[in-house]
Amino acid sequence: MIKHLIDVPENVAAFAVRAGVTIQDLRCIVIPALQKLVLDQGEINFLLELDADIPNFTLHPSFEALLLDLKNIGRWNRLAIVTDSSSIMAFTSAFIAIMPQEFKGFNKDLYSQARIWVSQTDH
Repeated sequence: MIKHLIDVPENVAAFAVRAGVTIQDLRCIVIPALQKLVLDQGEINFLLELDADIPNFTLHPSFEALLLDLKNIGRWNRLAIVTDSSSIMAFTSAFIAIMPQEFKGFNKDLYSQARIWVSQTDH
């Protein structure tokens, strides 16, 4: 399940993953929030907090396709991943190669720093 977080600056879309993520979560929660952010701000700053380690994490092909669709929603600026899981951090670091934004990983105790960093723009 994905929870939309509201304790972030207005130019950031933030979500917390507390359990498994479904395609429905992305379609109903994440994509509408990102589309609104693009309309309001012109770019995407994205913060994702991941609670638990995901053993043997793999993506179903339709899920991969939907994630790639996220890439085309708008101009990506920054992506912050907040987790204490080294395996999740490794996966997201590999996935980031196909995404066009600046990426940085943070441990959970650095959540406040992640919020600040992801809200900054370089232009």
